Amino acid sequence: MMRRAEAGRLLELGMMGVLLATMLGVVSQAPALPPVGSGDAAKARDDPAASTAKAVDERQVRMLAETLDRAAMMVRASLYQPVEEKVLIAGAIRQWYQAIDAPLPEKVGQQLACLPNTPSERVRLLMEIRRQLRDHPRLRGTQSLLLGLQGFSQATEGHCSVTWRRSGVAQAFSVELDFGVGLELEGWTGLRWTAYQWERALALRRYPPVGYMGDVPAPEQLSAPIHYPWRVRRVIPGSPAHFAGIQKGDVITHYRGIALTPENVSRLFQEWAYAPMTFDPVTGRPLSPACHLTIQRGRQRIELRIAAQEQYQAECVYGVRRDGDGSWDWWLDRPERIGYVRLGPLELHAPLQLRAALEELQQQRCRGLILDLRWCPGGYVQSAIEVASLFLPANTLLARMEYPQVRVGPPASAELRELRTLPHPPLCPQLPLVVLIGPETLGGGEMIAAALRDHNRCWLAGQRSAGRAALQTLIGMEVAELQLRVSTGLMLRPNGQPRHRYPDSQPADAWGLRPDPGWEIPLEAAARLELFRQLESFTLRLPSSREASPLDDPRSDSVRYTTLQLLRKHLEKLSSPAPSSRGP
Repeated sequence: MMRRAEAGRLLELGMMGVLLATMLGVVSQAPALPPVGSGDAAKARDDPAASTAKAVDERQVRMLAETLDRAAMMVRASLYQPVEEKVLIAGAIRQWYQAIDAPLPEKVGQQLACLPNTPSERVRLLMEIRRQLRDHPRLRGTQSLLLGLQGFSQATEGHCSVTWRRSGVAQAFSVELDFGVGLELEGWTGLRWTAYQWERALALRRYPPVGYMGDVPAPEQLSAPIHYPWRVRRVIPGSPAHFAGIQKGDVITHYRGIALTPENVSRLFQEWAYAPMTFDPVTGRPLSPACHLTIQRGRQRIELRIAAQEQYQAECVYGVRRDGDGSWDWWLDRPERIGYVRLGPLELHAPLQLRAALEELQQQRCRGLILDLRWCPGGYVQSAIEVASLFLPANTLLARMEYPQVRVGPPASAELRELRTLPHPPLCPQLPLVVLIGPETLGGGEMIAAALRDHNRCWLAGQRSAGRAALQTLIGMEVAELQLRVSTGLMLRPNGQPRHRYPDSQPADAWGLRPDPGWEIPLEAAARLELFRQLESFTLRLPSSREASPLDDPRSDSVRYTTLQLLRKHLEKLSSPAPSSRGP
């Protein structure tokens, strides 16, 4: 059996790229691996078994099957809900056929339906099917194993996924491939990046080719995991790319003065993504490498030079508007001294950024606060605990943990049973507080809101939250640096009520969080999507920019403005120090 290496716990995190799909009501699924050329694809559609293709290496087929089966046993031992290994194996096989654009043969469907749930039979069937598919281009290299693990994700409704172990110098949990400067390019996906990292590690002979189909290429033969041309998909707030003025939609035409072409794009990608780290000669701290880019923005050609600098901290906390020095103004209503803070990903440094904002507001005698969690996608459990600890007394119950009654894995005594605030007094124990929630409030954002509401520390305003309450654990596969991210438990509210939404959950069921009566503020999905896009641009706008934004007028965010009006009325009524039965 594989060693079960737990790398950490995190609340289910919807990345910003997935966030837009979530807002539109689309079920997020793991993306497909890079497709092959049109000629290979056409051949695959005509004959999934590709009779003209050569047979696959029998030794690698066995290693592939055994690795997938061991991974299935690990998932079964850890998943928060019961699942048989054969269900996961069936998901892997279905994913293989889906990847080559072929329907599942009737015979294979029958084999899956009557598959005995034993290791030997599961491995036998995996080997048989993989032999039949032969050397199909879309199943070469690392793709057979990664696609099989992607099938696990579909079989568990997204509660199991595969990723590459993050380095100790990763910028942020919500960022994987940002070249050290805080930008992401179109065409990049988590699974595509995982495949590339594994392929490169194999090409450099750092790991044995377990389950690898075909010959391992040389490093210079690897194709870049992003689209050409290089178009910026996302800029991270607070990053060097942000302060350099790079914008979403910019096209990078030159790297280090070299024009990007289809012929050199893979080589230059590898040079940039794996640029050697330098160190500050005085402090000895690591520095992100200097970067020279040429970008095309409409008809403008812009030269950018980003100096080597210490690793940045992504902005996780946002205010109403930026001041001239780039800092945030936290006042939504300065005369009434009502503050506003929007919380993004729960990175490890997010609580410190929030504390700094709250201290600034308190120094200026803040009378009330709107904490906006509408687009808080979750993140690290510890960060969620520290955020809640800013408002709740020491050792206050934040969440109860629910695990399967029968688990093949660590003993019950090793499981985390409840979460509590830190053992020190809160920064803001009595500040009147409204928490804004919505359909994009996920995981850790919901945990914070539920804890504050169940302890009568806030009013909840906005719309019902998403209902994502999975506690995820990273489990090493002992195949290179591959890890499984598995939902190992569910979080309950402090009052014991569930907040996880299942695929068959109905509107009347108990899931997510609902606004308090009188604080419901509906907004259609299309309007939320447009507002989020405006917020992205507004957050990245530099103080020197003269570009206007609808959010220059705080009233353009109708949900926030309505919440402000309601809070003003309640502050007028707060003549008694006794807490309301429906809020703080």
